[in-house]
Amino acid sequence: MLRGVHKSIIEVCETENPYFEKAIFFVRPGQRDKDASFLKNKAEEYLSRASKSAEPAGQNMIQTKTKVRFSHLFQKYRLWLLAVLLTGAYLLAQYFMG
Repeated sequence: MLRGVHKSIIEVCETENPYFEKAIFFVRPGQRDKDASFLKNKAEEYLSRASKSAEPAGQNMIQTKTKVRFSHLFQKYRLWLLAVLLTGAYLLAQYFMG
């Protein structure tokens, strides 16, 4: 169900999405002269496409953030990690050889 076009905002009250109750669209200034029914149809089309791809996009976003976070941590602490590994190797060599 569409509530309608008020000034430059379209509010969609029924998104047919299990996660979102409402969607609010702000019409670009250059597009405000378009017919209200045309803008409503565009909002419905956009929500329909977004609804179909919502689940995979969310999963990919979580995986990407996790990969970036681990990569960032490795870059930040790589010298410290190298120093720990070399110190451990040196101490093992001293233990077994001396």
